[in-house]
Amino acid sequence: MVLIADSKGRIASLELFPPGTSFEPEVDGARIILKRLAPEEPKRVLGKLVRREGRLMLDAPGEITAEAISKATREERDSRA
Repeated sequence: MVLIADSKGRIASLELFPPGTSFEPEVDGARIILKRLAPEEPKRVLGKLVRREGRLMLDAPGEITAEAISKATREERDSRA
């Protein structure tokens, strides 16, 4: 199989490069090796909603602070960029 880049330097092959798949290039002399990157699973914090004193509250392991929420939101946004 021979692949030829277009005028913008792109190579297309649906069977080799499915849409949305990430690769890490490694240049080895005259060869270019593409390593397929495994998608990262998002970190999940499991909690459950419970009623306390007539209020619905989230019961999760550990302490939930404004800084922790900001950090988790930032990590989520950075992972999608």
